[in-house]
Amino acid sequence: MKNSKSTLIIGLGQTGLSVAKYLFKKNESFYITDLSLFPSGLDTVKGFLDKKRILLGGFNLELLKEIGEIIVSPGISQDNKIILRALSLNIPVITDFDIFFSESKSKIILVTGTNGKSTVVEMLEMILKLRHNKLSICAAGNIGLPVLDLLDKDPDISILEISSFQLALTNNIRSNISVLLNVDEDHLDWHESFHEYKKAKKKGF
Repeated sequence: MKNSKSTLIIGLGQTGLSVAKYLFKKNESFYITDLSLFPSGLDTVKGFLDKKRILLGGFNLELLKEIGEIIVSPGISQDNKIILRALSLNIPVITDFDIFFSESKSKIILVTGTNGKSTVVEMLEMILKLRHNKLSICAAGNIGLPVLDLLDKDPDISILEISSFQLALTNNIRSNISVLLNVDEDHLDWHESFHEYKKAKKKGF
């Protein structure tokens, strides 16, 4: 998005599709790749993206010479071969949260933790709507609604559930209030160690 090269989206689930819609609206050049031959967002993205730019079942690393930035969907391993090669070539790797933090003008409440994130986000949304009924208040993130889907609404307050995966791969985190509910050993197959898991959680602050 910052030069003449294309953006690469890794993962064509709910978040990847949201990013694709965002880039299409911005008239940006981009590719999407997913290991699955039938990812959940495939039918929708076929409606607005050239099929030559939808790369399923694998990715030719030689294509990275055309890529200026990579946007990663939740759950993609940090050891993904595309990410590792991109980093070795100094290609920026970001998440949809990076874009949201840089573009949204809303106040942000960031909620993370091993357990209870979605419940707390839903409770906060309900309580704040009751207390501040003249403000626009929305919940998004790992709770289900991708954060980029909030940009058009640009609510007064955004309550965002963010997972350890998203925290680890997001570069420029911004919040007015950050909430850490609890930390227990979890997702160690992805983070490799409890230390790395805790390190990701701390990035919310």
